[in-house]
Amino acid sequence: MGDWFQTIADVEASSDEAEPLAAAALAWLVETGIVLAEATDCVLSGRGHAPGPRYATAVTEADPGLLALRTNGVEAITGRSVFYSMGAEDVTCPHCRQVTVLNDDRGHPNDAWQALSDTIDAWFDGGRGEHPCPRCGHLVGLNEWTWSPPWGFGHLGIKFWNWPRSDHTSCPRYPSDSATEPRTRAARCDLRRPTRPKVRQLQVPKDALTAYQPQSSSQNPQEFDRTVGH
Repeated sequence: MGDWFQTIADVEASSDEAEPLAAAALAWLVETGIVLAEATDCVLSGRGHAPGPRYATAVTEADPGLLALRTNGVEAITGRSVFYSMGAEDVTCPHCRQVTVLNDDRGHPNDAWQALSDTIDAWFDGGRGEHPCPRCGHLVGLNEWTWSPPWGFGHLGIKFWNWPRSDHTSCPRYPSDSATEPRTRAARCDLRRPTRPKVRQLQVPKDALTAYQPQSSSQNPQEFDRTVGH
């Protein structure tokens, strides 16, 4: 049996906020018993936190087999990242509701994807990440498009390895004195699927997310080599 993961991504955390917010989220998960405090090799690369005695409160249905798995940990991913579950099929403009298809009839990336990929590359280089709608002309932030399947762009993600479907109403949260509620996005990546996405960098509720770092603007995320871990 292969491995899979889910990731909650905070798409509003800044680069300066990512590390302290990641620490706060992990502290909350430890305090509530969802994960254990000790960091171990329970993730595929690096170190993570194994399920705690109350992990079941963070999922829709507990899996008795989770505790027996070698890879069952939770890890925080920080740094500028794209979180996605599979290659994007289309994006919808929030202003005019135009749906832009990103693949041709054979399922290969088309010119619309190429143009959007250039915007993603610029965002990785520190740009604003705004892309014009081909219909109405509005400049739309990468997180403002409706992506199918879901994608998110940000500096912070919490990844859950091999956990059951997560309950987004119960994990994770920031301290009660946080100024605002973070906006999150999520998607699921199942590494057992024969068509699973290949990602360079892996950065959780109903669905789950991954992250990639582009080598060139001509490449679709599915063309990247997979290196599991941060």
